[in-house]
Amino acid sequence: MEREDLCAQAGVSLHSKRQMETRRSKSSEPLPATVEDRPAVLSLLRESGLPIEGVADHFPDAYVVIREGKGLLAVAGLEPYGDAGLLRSVAVASHVRGAGFGKALVENLLDDAGERGLRQVFLLTTTAADYFRKLGFIDAHREEAPAEMRRSPEFSGACPSSAVCLKKILP
Repeated sequence: MEREDLCAQAGVSLHSKRQMETRRSKSSEPLPATVEDRPAVLSLLRESGLPIEGVADHFPDAYVVIREGKGLLAVAGLEPYGDAGLLRSVAVASHVRGAGFGKALVENLLDDAGERGLRQVFLLTTTAADYFRKLGFIDAHREEAPAEMRRSPEFSGACPSSAVCLKKILP
């Protein structure tokens, strides 16, 4: 029987199944964020110079984290808007940057987005355009994002108009 069929029979979405599988994984792998993570997530975003406006609107459901013990090492969010997603708040603690945590979070969210039927993912960045291009994102115009996404806090003010807009078409 297919994984999707088994999940459906058990009354579990693929996202929920993925969360259950991920909870059993090593501490250095992405886990679904919890309400208890919120203070640490907001602190890491502030330390990383990222906007916190709108985070509460989709937290914790749209966010994944990497923890070590009781400490938060990294966070990323993917907010759904119709058949598109907004990748935001990708932050890694300064003492572990370069260890691949950001990439692991982004790949986890992109895999989940594809499983959920999203067709494309957008992001805005003022400092990491080259990083995201290496992960397969391409330059885009803000107007290409769905109207609902353009009304989000991220698009409508949290990120400056000078931020680079990138997108990735999902398979």
